Amino acid sequence: MKRPNDAGIALITTLWIIAILSILITAYLYETRLDWRISRGAIVKTQAEYAAKAGIAQFQAVLEEDDDAYDDAQEDWGQGVNGQLEDPVGSGKVFSYSVSATDLNSLIDINSADETVVRSLLGSAGVPEESRSTLAQNIVSARGDRPFLTPGDLARVEGMTNAILYGAQAAPAEGEEAQQTTPLINLISVYSVDKNEQSNGTSRTNITSADANTLRQNLTNAGGEELLSQNEAEALVSYRDENDLESIGDLFDAPAITDETLDDVRDELSTDDSDDTSDETTNINSASADELANIDGLDQGTAEAIVRYREENGNYDSVDDIQNAPIFTRTEIQQIADKITVTDDETLTGVLNLNTAGADALALLPNMNNQKAQAIVNRRQAQQASTERQSPGAEEAPSSNPFRSIGDLLEIDSIDEETFKEIANLVTYRAQAFQLTASGMDPAGTEAAAVTAIIDRSGEEISVRFWRIE
Repeated sequence: MKRPNDAGIALITTLWIIAILSILITAYLYETRLDWRISRGAIVKTQAEYAAKAGIAQFQAVLEEDDDAYDDAQEDWGQGVNGQLEDPVGSGKVFSYSVSATDLNSLIDINSADETVVRSLLGSAGVPEESRSTLAQNIVSARGDRPFLTPGDLARVEGMTNAILYGAQAAPAEGEEAQQTTPLINLISVYSVDKNEQSNGTSRTNITSADANTLRQNLTNAGGEELLSQNEAEALVSYRDENDLESIGDLFDAPAITDETLDDVRDELSTDDSDDTSDETTNINSASADELANIDGLDQGTAEAIVRYREENGNYDSVDDIQNAPIFTRTEIQQIADKITVTDDETLTGVLNLNTAGADALALLPNMNNQKAQAIVNRRQAQQASTERQSPGAEEAPSSNPFRSIGDLLEIDSIDEETFKEIANLVTYRAQAFQLTASGMDPAGTEAAAVTAIIDRSGEEISVRFWRIE
């Protein structure tokens, strides 16, 4: 026999069951739709990643077509690349990509910079002078244990702060002026490289090891004429045997006459004030180069060096002073700078590109300052009447004046010989390593994927040094 409340309880139970089933069905449909959306989002992201990768591949193709002997940001690579990929499922939709490039030789390579440059970097970032040496030592020590893979890796160095690395500078104390600083992250890279070869791809002559005959044959001017006489070549070899050539700029100090040569000819020479003014001696303060070259032991090259130094600096006080006459002039070193090296290494690291580095980075190099750095920037930006980069039919417009050799630095009055010596090993005129930032956009034009890569073209083929998908 049924009780009166049984029907009501059954109804309520049924309604609860229906409600629970509805919730479960709704949750299932929601999760199914969410999974579909996630799956679809993953597909779109993957397609956008491939678009970004396609952009990097296109950039590499641009580099392979680049045959300029120098590199500045006005070249095709400096403009980046943009393009589109069709949706492979045939929906008619397209995925766009955009790639921008940074010449890593335009920044200070924190893995290669010497401690002096690192201290200068820290000064630019606002590190107090009393703390720079310790922090610089910590950076050098940390990279020795494990090279930095990204600029952000400097955060692991003892004493490094976000304020130094990223520029979140504290407000100056009351009464103090705010110090203009540059975040460290804006000045550094972790990789830079250049080929140790001439702009035409031929080998350079190592002036620390080449013999006299090789030096004569390879050190030529713009017209292909030898710059060294036999005596001068031998004088250079003698000089380097007694003095380490650490920079091609050290050639400024190489005398045209060796001690041995001077001993051989001393009795043949005199000055206006010499005690011995007999007809048997040649007056080095009045003789022509041809007259000096006739002396047994001298040749035309050393004779011209003696006369040139006299004309530029006044009469010699003594015969021994002819050893002050250098082998090379400033112009001659400018002409041979790209032909010579002081190392047999196939590649050079830690070099700044004179055509792309900012004045703030250039000013950090040894013996440099803001005025010299700005002079370099002004030199490369100087406009010429050249139209070498213009396409046929394009409006005529002046182009920049890029450095085609580090010897071009000697065209700048403020770059004196001592400065050239200090920075010659630390600069280049080429870009061989690039950091690429590639964005892949979905059909709606929203960035759906990003790829960061470092590529290196200093070898026979372009290689990838770093790759990260975000």
